[in-house]
Amino acid sequence: MGKLRFRTTIFNAKFGIRNSELWGSFASEQQYLIRNSECGIRNWKWGFVMDNRVVQNKSKQFALKVVSFYRFLTETKKEYVLSKQLLRSGTSIGANIREAQRAQSLPDFYSKMNIALKEAEESLYWLELLEESGIAEKETVFPLYNDCEEIVRILVSITKNQKNNY
Repeated sequence: MGKLRFRTTIFNAKFGIRNSELWGSFASEQQYLIRNSECGIRNWKWGFVMDNRVVQNKSKQFALKVVSFYRFLTETKKEYVLSKQLLRSGTSIGANIREAQRAQSLPDFYSKMNIALKEAEESLYWLELLEESGIAEKETVFPLYNDCEEIVRILVSITKNQKNNY
């Protein structure tokens, strides 16, 4: 068993991001994933630790709010085009994050997280259009926009680590 040094990034919903150095013991030099199902932490040997429950929960809650907002827009405002685009991109964020948790490799993981980031940015765009076009009121869009921006910040932090881990 060799000792290998790896950097960790732990996401904390209240306090932001904390970086630290850890030492780990690995049976081989093979790149593999250690899963700690008890606390929900995935530890990539080559440098990435994430509390996946935070980003998964936030993206799922956002998707549920988007579904509710979609129902409101279609039933009350009779708006179908922009709301459908928001529904697709807003629910796709969580799906890609969930899919990334079962990635076959680190590049696959980052690819899925980058797709989730793109979908989150697209959701911000549709929310801006809905508000600026007058279809939805600012007070209605603002909480969704803030939630999506928070998800974007988390995903940007995750994908920035990609450059450090290759």
